[in-house]
Amino acid sequence: MVNPHDIYFEPWTTRPVRLAEAFARMGHEVLLCYSPLPSESRRYPRTRVSEPEGVRLKGALLRGWAVAKNVKALLPLARDADVVQFQKSLPYCCVPALVCARLCNKPVCYDWDDNESEIVREWAPSATFAAAVYAVERLVPRWVTTITVSSRALREKCISVGVDEQLIFDAPVGARLEDFDPTADGHKIRSRYGITGPLVMYMGQLQGASYGELFLRAAEIVASKNRSAWFMVVGGGNRLEALKSAASMLGLGGRIIFTDYVPHEAVPGYLAAADVAVATFEPNATTVCKSPLKIAEYMAAGRPIVASDVGEVQRMVGQAGLVVEPDNPHAIAEAVMRLLQDTQLARKLGALGRRRAEEIYNWEATARSVLRALETAVQIGPFRRRLWGVVARLRPSCN
Repeated sequence: MVNPHDIYFEPWTTRPVRLAEAFARMGHEVLLCYSPLPSESRRYPRTRVSEPEGVRLKGALLRGWAVAKNVKALLPLARDADVVQFQKSLPYCCVPALVCARLCNKPVCYDWDDNESEIVREWAPSATFAAAVYAVERLVPRWVTTITVSSRALREKCISVGVDEQLIFDAPVGARLEDFDPTADGHKIRSRYGITGPLVMYMGQLQGASYGELFLRAAEIVASKNRSAWFMVVGGGNRLEALKSAASMLGLGGRIIFTDYVPHEAVPGYLAAADVAVATFEPNATTVCKSPLKIAEYMAAGRPIVASDVGEVQRMVGQAGLVVEPDNPHAIAEAVMRLLQDTQLARKLGALGRRRAEEIYNWEATARSVLRALETAVQIGPFRRRLWGVVARLRPSCN
């Protein structure tokens, strides 16, 4: 498994780590290669206390344009693998993975979980790098053996470039169920922050495709009608200070709490303190491709959800929450107030959410889907996807 981020100091590495853990529990030997951040670039706290159990780790990748050096680092590792899997279309990660798979005659599986060419515009070191990501993201699906996708929008992107549907496997985000106790009351968090009323929580990264401003506008409406409500934004990023200023201008004052980054292992404790969990999104090219981790973890924690109807959200939430018009703070506020007033409905939705997490949106279920993609890649063999597609189309006429 090849991942372009630092599993210790970047908060968006939950997916590869949890999948690697699940593979190891299934009895597979897993080597997770990642890209360590230089010490001066470690802007975020360590996101997990322990390494994935049963998984070998290798900080093998350099960033930027270090493609040749990364090929040299990955090549001896790929020789021992049965299949190469990589995540993200960042050139310093995916190109070396593809080259090493080709040189070692190994099948390769691409785990596509985001519209990376849109996200990269926020942080690309240069326009040239952003253009390279854009090009690679459109070419990679044609070059790999199988693909796992986190959303229907990404599945459609694969099909649009000619990928056979039988080689695309759905793999949404999940939650690690054992970390979340839907019966927990969150008294430690409430006591720590002096929270005395119902708590409405937004959780996520406050940068890139984050929509904390939309949550604040909804919070202003709720606060004007429910004087006992508290609000909390759990997460950090380059938008944090702007959100604090916006909250002050909206008059939320001491009724809103900003935690900044918290370690991922602390997330269940925070969610246990929430009466309503909110996932706000605007409809754009990034959000329609996402399978939001926060929603899977809201459901695992048994919290009633209010979410914007964008991309995968309605499919994930199902009947376990209130899904409202996107980019509409009034719709969000009305749904939040309904759940604060109707505690019986809130409990019912929370229980339905936990059930969906247990049945669908957990890392074990996602890992089983990814494993089917890996096993199919091994069965097909290296770089024979087009032939496999022809055989698959002929198969019904041969039976």
